[in-house]
Amino acid sequence: MTMVESRIEAVKLYVAGATVQRVFTIAPTGDRLPRRIEVPGLPLALDDSTVRVRLRTPVPGARVVFGEVQVGLYAAPREARLDSPDEEALKTLDRRIARREAMMARLDAETSLLTRIAVPARPQGEPGRQPPPSPLAARAALESFVDDSLTERASAISALRTELGRLREAATDLRDKLQRASLASRVSTREVTKTVTASVRHDGDAVVALEAVVEYFVPGARWFPQYQIHIDPRSEHAALTMRALVCQSSGEDWSGVRVKLSTATPMVFSELPKLAAIRIGKSQPPPASGFGFRPPPVGYAALFEDYDRDRARASRAVPAPRSIAEPAHDLQPPPAPLAATARLAEPHNFGGGGYGESVMLGAASSEGWAGPAAAASMPSPSPASRAAAAPPPPPGGMSLPQRKRAAAKQLDKGGALDAEVEEDDGDAFEGLAQVDFAALRLAGPTDSALRSRLQTVSARARYVETLARSGLTLPGAELDAITTAGARSALPAAAPAGAVDFREVVGAFAYAWETTDRVEVPSDAVYHSIPVQRLTADCDLQYVVVPREDRSVYRTARITNPDRAPLLPGPIEVYVNNAYVLTSHLPLVSPRERFQLGLGVEQRIKCARNTRYAETRSGQAVVATSELHHILDIELVNHLERSIQCEVRERLPVPAKDAEVVVEDTAVEPPWEVYTQEDRGRPLLGGRRWRVTLPAGASKTLTAEYVVKIYANNEVVGGNRREA
Repeated sequence: MTMVESRIEAVKLYVAGATVQRVFTIAPTGDRLPRRIEVPGLPLALDDSTVRVRLRTPVPGARVVFGEVQVGLYAAPREARLDSPDEEALKTLDRRIARREAMMARLDAETSLLTRIAVPARPQGEPGRQPPPSPLAARAALESFVDDSLTERASAISALRTELGRLREAATDLRDKLQRASLASRVSTREVTKTVTASVRHDGDAVVALEAVVEYFVPGARWFPQYQIHIDPRSEHAALTMRALVCQSSGEDWSGVRVKLSTATPMVFSELPKLAAIRIGKSQPPPASGFGFRPPPVGYAALFEDYDRDRARASRAVPAPRSIAEPAHDLQPPPAPLAATARLAEPHNFGGGGYGESVMLGAASSEGWAGPAAAASMPSPSPASRAAAAPPPPPGGMSLPQRKRAAAKQLDKGGALDAEVEEDDGDAFEGLAQVDFAALRLAGPTDSALRSRLQTVSARARYVETLARSGLTLPGAELDAITTAGARSALPAAAPAGAVDFREVVGAFAYAWETTDRVEVPSDAVYHSIPVQRLTADCDLQYVVVPREDRSVYRTARITNPDRAPLLPGPIEVYVNNAYVLTSHLPLVSPRERFQLGLGVEQRIKCARNTRYAETRSGQAVVATSELHHILDIELVNHLERSIQCEVRERLPVPAKDAEVVVEDTAVEPPWEVYTQEDRGRPLLGGRRWRVTLPAGASKTLTAEYVVKIYANNEVVGGNRREA
């Protein structure tokens, strides 16, 4: 397998989540490409089912195909790995220690027996008769035998103690080396990354080094739009900059990458419509349903008959292992210190004395004097004991795969889940909704129940398998953390201050914006502002004043969206003459649509509003009318160094529907126009406005007169005078 290095080239950000593209180079060996490649250094939070490997550009004259894509774990090799001792050597050493301990126990028991042998005293004679002869030679021989035997056994015990000390020291050293080697092979989540392996098939002409891409999806990323606009009052254009607030916690920093921002949702299930065929002719049965499962052919189990027959024949030809009977010994039942000896193992000749026969010493049990080392050297349990210790079969006589299949059929029929399956395995229905084809494995021929069926290999098992190739292990808690890394990397739903969730307003359309420059986005779950694009927009500065309500003149900018894409809603920072003015909110703007931004009060344009009032009577008749004359004088002064366009808005009184009142504008200079305020979505009655041009440093007076006509014996509600 050839290891290749990769780098992040591009990232596509969605409403939630992102697709990352990594580029790597495959160098051929001779005129052929490697058979299999591995791309390490991928984040733990990636979705395994979304990994894709493809060529970046096609190769003329050759066909290169990637297949068998698998996701696993990778840890960098250790600089100096500890040599792991052979565990079998430690087991052999433990057996030798157990035998020596058994020998010492036997010698201690024999010493206890010998110390209880007493030399008989001189026999006492009968009264009145001659004393019997004393067996001095026999007594001396017995005493000499006991002394020699005790001396010999004491010497053997001393030698065994010395040897046991050496063996125990060697076993302790081996255990320490094994423990250090085991700890050295352990890795943590900080040292582990995900890796992608793929097979490479090359057909056609020889190729040189080529570039390929590995793509994967990470859930922990999102973005919000943000804008800046720089307005120059002396120009008819404005610089509109689109930015993005990007936050990601995928586990890898995006350094020097091109980012594409999309409004699409990455993973949404949608079922394609099925159009019924309309045919003219003889009626035909409806077509079969489009279910993607095809049952195996009838009689497929017969394909394994030859294998089963030959395997059974080979099994009968191999002789069964011989059972070794435990050798008997003719010693009497030992006293209490020897009661703990159990299985007989290896003969040992002590030599000398009356106990020179071969004595069978046993491997100790864990309950007596042998200790844990001897217990570790006990032979493995028999098949019968294994069967007794095995867990009970699953209830109902069905295996877990059989229960999964039964549950799947039950779901297909619209039935409920089986409670037995629900309680037995939480992952019983994993893979029923969607199938990860890269995780399917076919069982071996020896498994008669599953050898013809594809089984899903869990991600946890794949991770352990890939780490084992490097001789490394990962604790169970760390594996659980890696399995749930994708869910833990999801970001909270809270948006940054001022940002707007555009999913609520964009509707069904999806569009993408690509950054013009390469950007940096660290994986710290913090929002970072990145530039997307800079546009030049048409800008028309206007000044608006409503002197009836406020004498301040407000400046506004009418800007045309210059992009072929819409502008999403979000905060926009407004700068005038490179000075920050305010932060406003930009609504959803369609392509080429105009929007308006308020820029605050313009202090160098002044407005004054003066009113005059006069009341006259049309005659002395009973039905005479009163005319209420209102005269407005509005003066504008432009202190700017450039010409401006100013819009002055006014409003005339509007009689009620059934009121006997007439309002007419009689003299207006310059003429004004009706203003309904429809552009703001809030209709206005009686609105009027002037649009005037004021040169730099000039002033202009606007006059208007309107008359309110009522019957002479009536008054307008609130008083006849309308203008204060």
